[in-house]
Amino acid sequence: VDFCCAVMKLVIGLVAVAEGVHPSLSLCEKCLQEPLEAEYYGAPGSPVPRFSNYSTEEFRRAALLGKVFVVSDAMRGAEFAGWSCEKMATEFPEAKMRREYDWEKNGKDHNLQRLGDQKWITTTEQGEEASDRLKQDQSTPPFAPFYWGVREFKGDNSLGPKETIMKFKDNLVKSVPYFLDSKNSQSMFANTEMWMGAQKTGARAHMDSHCISTLGYVLKGKRRWRIGPIPRVPAGAGKVTKNVVFDDGVAYALKWKPFYEFEVEEGEALFFPPGWIHETYNTDPGCTNALTTQFAMPKPIHYYRNYYNRMRRVG
Repeated sequence: VDFCCAVMKLVIGLVAVAEGVHPSLSLCEKCLQEPLEAEYYGAPGSPVPRFSNYSTEEFRRAALLGKVFVVSDAMRGAEFAGWSCEKMATEFPEAKMRREYDWEKNGKDHNLQRLGDQKWITTTEQGEEASDRLKQDQSTPPFAPFYWGVREFKGDNSLGPKETIMKFKDNLVKSVPYFLDSKNSQSMFANTEMWMGAQKTGARAHMDSHCISTLGYVLKGKRRWRIGPIPRVPAGAGKVTKNVVFDDGVAYALKWKPFYEFEVEEGEALFFPPGWIHETYNTDPGCTNALTTQFAMPKPIHYYRNYYNRMRRVG
């Protein structure tokens, strides 16, 4: 009986690996079982995987597993390819956005900045708590980016005239990566955020709450990304509801260390699964124009299976 059970466990494990589901391993005495990160993603600090001329099937497999990777020619043939901050301001002058981390002056996150007023392109202003975050981690971006939350569109004019938003959508539909199912255009539009700003602006380390994978284009300029997996939670710790790294900048106080650090240049796109903590930092001397969104297909089902125990404690 013991021999049969052992054989069955081996067969189940082999099938799981073949299907993208890794046999569970215990990382420490009190940790929940899951794959080893070093085997699943490579050693911390290793170069992020990069691809070009990516096939639909290659992308599908990587997305199902929740892998982190960059596609260097992701904007090949895309309508938005090469669009600068100045181009955005010219094409969408009536669009309205806001400066991030502006909680004292703009506590309700109203969109107060017209894209057509181009002074924002060279603005470098510290956001609230910037000094504290820099003391906690000297690599964090010192200046606040501008954020056009297209995903917040509800049919009103808070983001600009409806005609402006529909024009943006038309361009986005023509900018779905060549290896991604074009049916993703709707989920991409529903989740799109434009992040724009001068050198040394960027988004502080945070964790998003959505449950589908992310892609981050650089339309023009260059961005440094620091990114890392969901924190490991020991068994018996219960569901984490306090001091978790969802909020902007909280990770620094908790001594967060990124798994990968790399730059994404013009025309490239980064892909990563739900729950990964991420930070951006514009490194180009000019204004960097970047688009971050999520796509619905394929869903990272093997990633959820492999890291379910970790994810359910921060969800």
